[in-house]
Amino acid sequence: MVKEVIKSLHINKSSQIIDATLGTGGHSQAIINLGGI
Repeated sequence: MVKEVIKSLHINKSSQIIDATLGTGGHSQAIINLGGI
């Protein structure tokens, strides 16, 4: 499900995203890996 969520967010280097899921699904790490802060 991480791939689907990340794809729908359209993250780029200027993205500012707050991940408040507090889970272990890896969403935060995936956002960081794509350059989101």
